[in-house]
Order: sequence, then C-alpha cells, then structure tokens
Amino acid sequence: MPLSTEDDNGPHEGLVSEHFAYRVDGARFANEQSTVWRDIQSPVSHFRFVTGWGCVDILSHGEPRFAVVSCKPRESA
Repeated sequence: MPLSTEDDNGPHEGLVSEHFAYRVDGARFANEQSTVWRDIQSPVSHFRFVTGWGCVDILSHGEPRFAVVSCKPRESA
C-alpha cells in the first residue's frame, strides 16, 4: 500500500472544514504509482486523511472503516 505525506501542490478543491477523510480522483500521487502495482491491486482507490497541518495519502483496494470509540478515564493509583 503506497503512502505519501507530501503536498502535491494541487488544488484543494472540495475540502470541507472540520472533515477528516476524502476519496481523491486524478491526483499526482495516485498517477505516479507503478502501473503494474495498480493493475494487480485493481480496483484501487485514493484516500486522503487530513490531520492538522498535514495529510496522508493512501492507495488501497479496500475501503476505510471508521468507528467512534469512547476513552475510559484512567483511575488514579
């Protein structure tokens, strides 16, 4: 699974304030990956996860799954 943490200096169209995950089409990151790898893994989707000032790009055959988990407070010793 190729990962990237680089900004491709492309347009940031479609970004929504306070959102975390996006499916991306036509980005340089996805287009520069090995054609053979993409053919073997096909179909491949490009996902971008925005965290603070950075992001991580992921190409994957699978779909991401999200869950809200509660954090149990630590008990004092």
